Amino acid sequence: MEIVMSNSKILSLDNETPISVYKSDNEFDHNYLRQGYLARIFEGFINSTEVFTSPNQIGIAGFLADGDYFTINNNYHFYKTSSIVSIN
Repeated sequence: MEIVMSNSKILSLDNETPISVYKSDNEFDHNYLRQGYLARIFEGFINSTEVFTSPNQIGIAGFLADGDYFTINNNYHFYKTSSIVSIN
């Protein structure tokens, strides 16, 4: 799977690539894991049971649409979801 960003950067992901999706959050909510002012709403892999769609792009697109930022490979390089051009 590839995520194409507005700056033409292509992020390549496979079934074992860890991905986390975060939502901006200014209040504490026990349903989310807090990361400063970002609440993690998904953490897993493309083939996680939480995604459970065929093709997997549908599930990942849904999680990304709900979030504001995402990271891949646990590297804490945050990408803005509004900068996504396509998911292939």
